[in-house]
Amino acid sequence: MYTAQRNSELGTLNIIGCGRLGGSMAALWVAAGVMRIGCITNRTVVSTERAVSELGAGSACESIDQMLPAQIWMIATPDSQIEGAAERLARAGSVQSGDVVFHCSGALSSRSLGSLTGIGSRVASLHPVRSFARRGLTREDFRGTFCALEGDPQAIELLTQACLALDAKVFTIEANAKALCHAGHVFASNYIVAVAHVAQQLYRAAGLSDDIAQGLTEPLTRSALANMSALGTQAALTGPIVRGELAVVEEHLRAIGEVSPDALSLYTALGGVALRIAEQRGDLDKDQCARVAHALGFDPAE
Repeated sequence: MYTAQRNSELGTLNIIGCGRLGGSMAALWVAAGVMRIGCITNRTVVSTERAVSELGAGSACESIDQMLPAQIWMIATPDSQIEGAAERLARAGSVQSGDVVFHCSGALSSRSLGSLTGIGSRVASLHPVRSFARRGLTREDFRGTFCALEGDPQAIELLTQACLALDAKVFTIEANAKALCHAGHVFASNYIVAVAHVAQQLYRAAGLSDDIAQGLTEPLTRSALANMSALGTQAALTGPIVRGELAVVEEHLRAIGEVSPDALSLYTALGGVALRIAEQRGDLDKDQCARVAHALGFDPAE
């Protein structure tokens, strides 16, 4: 069992796929004194050498076959490449029994590393639940980030220590639940951006400039998130649907339908969710709910 204490060095880390996520995590662990960087390999020699230069640590390898042994291996490739990388790593012979091998996918479980379990590897998945849209995250940026862990207990123990050293918040999840949990991340992150994009499209269709469209979107989104943080999603929701303002909803549907069928579909789908929240809160009586549901194109009994 791994018994290293918080902020003590856990071993040498080899990296397969040192992009924004892999490079950011490696840099944070190096800065915290948690791991040394061993070998790094990316899809191309140029990107591998750039990753080594940006980290200021590690040795560039042209392929997985060239990588030297290490106690810890991180596969931070795109999801579609994880299983293949694990298979090549298993064949390469550089992974020793007891080594921890983990990937960083939010959707895939450690089962995608199954080819390594037969040689005694401790496999796991570690998903830092945050956006890695840019490099150069600081420990302060990462502090409080939730990290989902799943897999071999000894691998989870080591990765828990590595995450706690960065002041992250760690939770474990079952392998079968990863896809559902990741879908939740998509709604909480990616789809907020998508909804904001639709909002700006409607602003522009209304004749507003790009600057004003951007200026309206950001404070509204921030205030909604602040209310949600303070009150929870159910109590924080406002708007014409939860107030039962049928005429306003009908006018929205007419106006949106004239400029964007896609936005109209999104409005009605999310409107149905908002209506159910209003029902749960007791804001609307049965007749009000039925009228709004009918306007949105839903059967009130659904």
